[in-house]
Amino acid sequence: MAPTTEKTVVLTEGNWDAWESYVEDTCLSSGQLAWKCLEGSGWAEPVVSTTSPTDFERKEHLEWEKSQNAAKGIIRSSISEPNKRLIKGMTAFDTYAALKAAHNLSTGDRQYQLLQTFASIHQTHKENLPEYLSCSQIVRDHLLAALPTTATAADLLSTIVAFFSLQNLEDTKENQLLRNTLQRMTNISKATLETAYRKEQTSRTTNAIVAKQESAKQTKVIAAAAKEDSSNNNNINNNNNNRKPHGSHSPCTHCLQTSHKAENCWSKFPEKKPEWVKMREDVQKKEKEAKQRPRAQCTRVDDSDDEDIVESCKMASRTTLPDGTQTQAPRRL
Repeated sequence: MAPTTEKTVVLTEGNWDAWESYVEDTCLSSGQLAWKCLEGSGWAEPVVSTTSPTDFERKEHLEWEKSQNAAKGIIRSSISEPNKRLIKGMTAFDTYAALKAAHNLSTGDRQYQLLQTFASIHQTHKENLPEYLSCSQIVRDHLLAALPTTATAADLLSTIVAFFSLQNLEDTKENQLLRNTLQRMTNISKATLETAYRKEQTSRTTNAIVAKQESAKQTKVIAAAAKEDSSNNNNINNNNNNRKPHGSHSPCTHCLQTSHKAENCWSKFPEKKPEWVKMREDVQKKEKEAKQRPRAQCTRVDDSDDEDIVESCKMASRTTLPDGTQTQAPRRL
């Protein structure tokens, strides 16, 4: 029976390191020799005499069987059904080796994950130095196991360069998206990284050119609108100057006003007045004459006045009473 833990790590694609650490810790904490059956070349089955086995042989073989069952129980409790069918009938060591061959793949992605683990190792509070160093050495061993048998020092250096190239990118939104995309790739190598970098830089350069063109186009639109507004303002100012001269001249020698020169004086030269000024003055003149004209009234006339005028004055001065009779208004002498 496998010992219970707070959290069981199930073996899936890409988490071999985490699962291997879980199995090792669980085996060691079981108090038995389960891990001895898995590490290195495994724990070979002790030889027991068929004719006259000793007590030591029987005890050692019984301990081996218990450790085998404990190791296999820990493994079976943390793998899927397809993996269980894969290891059916195998010893604990053969089971571990088969799972390792199926899941601990020697790919660029695997090596990259190990380098990430390597970079994340830090000494914890009050952790002694030998224990801290042993953690780094474990990752080193895993990294060596993940390398293909034909891998060279140049291949390893290329993987390291790819890792640190991604890790040391400037912390921007664009680079974070690029980093996330590359980390999801199944194979991160120098060649794939160079291709991805070139493609990304081409895209960024194109976007920058398009943004610059859009900015220049927008600037031209704003400049054209400003020029149009300025032209309209100049036309308005010119119209105002034509209609009403500004007082920027010396006093006119004819009328002493400062709004024009003597040669443009409308008082001295009425013919220079614009038509709208002449029309305005005619209207103002007629209104003034209408206000000054006295109301029509009957005045005393001599016998020599025309009889028709006298008769019209009499008709204007008569008043009709309610009974229909007419009275003559008294004359103002």
